[in-house]
Amino acid sequence: MRSPTHGGPRGAAPWRLSGRGSKGSARTNDWAAAEATRRERYPGDAPVDFDILASATFPKVIVSGAWPPDIAPGRERARDALNDVADVVAARIGAERVVFPRSSHGPQWEEPQAFNEFLRKLWTSA
Repeated sequence: MRSPTHGGPRGAAPWRLSGRGSKGSARTNDWAAAEATRRERYPGDAPVDFDILASATFPKVIVSGAWPPDIAPGRERARDALNDVADVVAARIGAERVVFPRSSHGPQWEEPQAFNEFLRKLWTSA
């Protein structure tokens, strides 16, 4: 099942529903996910205290995928925007910046072995 995606501020989201039946109706889970997302608070509204994060003594890491063209064709603008934001946040809070080469939006499920190995190393070094 695909999750609905936010299309813009304040939950304005075009639904991408999978699993349409022969009569064009979406599965119950798809509609439930769409309805839950419609009521969610837009993530961009969340307050982030960068000063507190910067002063924290625990290891900080900002992770993203490289969004290679063979995995995410036509997504260059999204890749550039996401990586620009990740670079700025990492610099602002003093975090390590890690890019997974064969992932786009979700390295944790697109490169699970590499991601988990990275976490193991991070946790054992702290």
